Amino acid sequence: MKTTNEKPKDCHLLSQEIGQKIDTFDSMSLLDLRESALNDLKNKSATLGGDTLYILNMGKGWNLFWDSQEYLVEGEVYKCE
Repeated sequence: MKTTNEKPKDCHLLSQEIGQKIDTFDSMSLLDLRESALNDLKNKSATLGGDTLYILNMGKGWNLFWDSQEYLVEGEVYKCE
């Protein structure tokens, strides 16, 4: 799965998706949270048949339902090959 910060050219947009990781035990580092959220997004992209992931936004937040920190990665899934 190719990940990019530039919108791909000559590719077919499949979907816009969000990857998420919630740390309910407050035991993960920020880097681990980010990587887990990105992996969640990559898994969703692969399920859709995408081969390129264009990252739109990523950031840390607070999940009020779980009263825990979370990390979200938003991206567009493309089929380029």
